[in-house]
Amino acid sequence: MLSANVAAAVSSIDPKGVTLRYVCGNRFRVRNSNASALSVTYDVLGTDSGLREIWLSKRQTGAQYSERFFNAPTKGTVQMFYNGKKIRSTVNTGIVCGT
Repeated sequence: MLSANVAAAVSSIDPKGVTLRYVCGNRFRVRNSNASALSVTYDVLGTDSGLREIWLSKRQTGAQYSERFFNAPTKGTVQMFYNGKKIRSTVNTGIVCGT
């Protein structure tokens, strides 16, 4: 059973506050505008890369969001999930980094 504090934090998380953007290569940026930290998972559609977990810190007081970058294991569309439900997806368009 969840403690009251943990249950309140989980219920205050809005998946719409999580954004996912392609950067370049296999690199992606994820932002969390929630006042609570959360764990999300992602996979690359159509591959056997499997689910990978990312911990997103809460936004700091006065900040609009926290930000994290990650490298997907392979090229493809990245799908992001929160509590097992897909909340975002974005395509790797093959931009070469550093150009």
